[in-house]
Amino acid sequence: AGTVQDATEKTVSFVNSKSTFGNLLVSKSVTGNLGELDRPFSFNLQMGALEVKTYEFELLNDENEPVETGVMTFDDDYKAAFTLRHGESLKIKGLPNKVTYSLTEKSEEGYVATTSGNENGLIIGLSTPEVVFTNTRETHGTLEIEKSVTGNGGDGSREFNFNLKVQGLADGEY
Repeated sequence: AGTVQDATEKTVSFVNSKSTFGNLLVSKSVTGNLGELDRPFSFNLQMGALEVKTYEFELLNDENEPVETGVMTFDDDYKAAFTLRHGESLKIKGLPNKVTYSLTEKSEEGYVATTSGNENGLIIGLSTPEVVFTNTRETHGTLEIEKSVTGNGGDGSREFNFNLKVQGLADGEY
């Protein structure tokens, strides 16, 4: 507010800006015949420089329904850690426009990890990039067949044929 007196000319300058915020969604999937669906998997999130170090989050179930809400706190290096189980997603809300992020998952022995979405990206206001981490753990057993010939009329030198029928295996070499 100000007053202009007489016929003097005055210039008033101002900047009109709109702040926009974005979100980040991290999802976990576990597959394979030995995948542990209840096991927590550890993640690290590295953000670019943040003015505010606390952000609200929602933990979502496999139907995208919130099951928990809270606050994620970043340390002085703009890092935060969290865990997810199969079917869970973490939505971090209200991140500043044009801030960078980098997501990593701790490697787990016996699992093959794949990712869809951008693990290293940029938050763009009013958007929610999603990164899905999938861990697959498969195992294949072994099969040994041994033939014993017993009795006084058994011929141990004779060739025997065996038929083995196995169901439920994926295509491949075993």
